[in-house]
Amino acid sequence: MARATAEKIDLIESQIESEIMQSRSDHTASRVAAALAVGRDPGRDAGRDSSRDPSRSNIVGKTSAGTSSLGTSTDLMLGDSHLAHSMVVADNGNPVLEEAAILYANGQDLPAVAVLAGAVANDRSPDTWLMLLELYQSLDKRTAFENLAIDFAVRFETSAPAWSDEQARKPIVRATPPAARAAIVFKGALDARIVPQLEQLKKLAQRNPVLHLEFDQVTSVDAAGADLILRVFAAFQKSNHEVAIRGGSQLAERLQAAIEVGRRDASNAVWMLLLEIYRILGRQAAFEETSIDYCVTFEVSPPSWEAASPKYKVEDAAPAPAPIETVPVDEASPGPDVIALSGEMVGKSEADLQRLTQFATTHDHIVVDCARLTRVDFTAAGLLLNWAVGMRGSRKEIEFVNVGHLVAALFVVMGLHEVVPIERRKV
Repeated sequence: MARATAEKIDLIESQIESEIMQSRSDHTASRVAAALAVGRDPGRDAGRDSSRDPSRSNIVGKTSAGTSSLGTSTDLMLGDSHLAHSMVVADNGNPVLEEAAILYANGQDLPAVAVLAGAVANDRSPDTWLMLLELYQSLDKRTAFENLAIDFAVRFETSAPAWSDEQARKPIVRATPPAARAAIVFKGALDARIVPQLEQLKKLAQRNPVLHLEFDQVTSVDAAGADLILRVFAAFQKSNHEVAIRGGSQLAERLQAAIEVGRRDASNAVWMLLLEIYRILGRQAAFEETSIDYCVTFEVSPPSWEAASPKYKVEDAAPAPAPIETVPVDEASPGPDVIALSGEMVGKSEADLQRLTQFATTHDHIVVDCARLTRVDFTAAGLLLNWAVGMRGSRKEIEFVNVGHLVAALFVVMGLHEVVPIERRKV
């Protein structure tokens, strides 16, 4: 799943460069600027279809266990009553929605407006309209929002979303979202089974000058795992990479637990890795004491102290998770507690993922409320997907509710809707 996600991201980024960014003409840009200035949408008045047409949208139905029912999707008629309620998202294959979601995730708000504004005039689905209304709200374009809301009410014969001063914000000039940190996180036993992770590390090293190795979740170490890590360190000595080590102290404790003075094991790899970790941590006294124990055990000359290469950096332990924010479920329908995401999830989003993971330790049914989640970029969406896959593997039931239309469309592009149900924000 992680590999498929990475390939999808690469494909999307390639399409952005080759198709989206180069296909915007000066004519389109001027139409968008004019639309934002006067609060009207490009092409809206040309060929307006005033006849009402029942709109359709695919959904992913829920099974009795609360998980998504995958496979052939079901069509849902969106009458007046349905537009007033949220619906579960599925991949409807609409390239306009996907393109707009990708642009918005990359912080390219105005190009996203261009895509949606050029499509609403001839689009009989409310999804495109709702995404454009959400964008106008986000950009604090109230006049454009209210004009489009009137047209929405006429087109679909139902109430449009209301303007919210709380959700409006001034447009922000955004830099390119930071690239994901090139990190390998070792968990559980450090043994021969880490070979796939080391292969991934090799690929990361081909395109990243700084690599991060995290050992704070290691629970045990054997000779095979220690030998593999020693080989990695030896390779780094010959490379130009900077290596950041997190959890070095925890790894040292696991290594100490795996050795015994006077017990000569078939391999000395655990001892040698412990000495190397002490060098990286700068613990000369502990190194020298362990060196003497090594000498006694293997009856060889003790290794001498040498400072580690400056290319090694020691990172602090992971920050403590933020307090868990819970929202009570509607009193009329008692159910599981809800954990909320808010603001923008950009990059690795460690704090948010730690909160979700901690929340999951005490809940089997997890409802992630995204009512105040305004934007998610590709890196964060990929990590959310991996988190959801892991939770499903642990037999956790997960739902994403109150998801904004722009964020929901990105979740569909990433394939998150194939793992857990995604319920869009109420109109």
